[in-house]
Amino acid sequence: MGSIAVANDKGVLLSPEAKDEDVKKVKEYFGLPVNVGTVNRGRSFLRGWIGR
Repeated sequence: MGSIAVANDKGVLLSPEAKDEDVKKVKEYFGLPVNVGTVNRGRSFLRGWIGR
């Protein structure tokens, strides 16, 4: 998933750059709730800011 998505056993957070088709595929694959959003004042690359 790299830097545009973060997942755990509760759900998935995707970058707002993800297309609707991508959101659907991720939801089907993981079987978890999927949300689209940003972290740290709108940064779309999630992985670089989670856990800091």
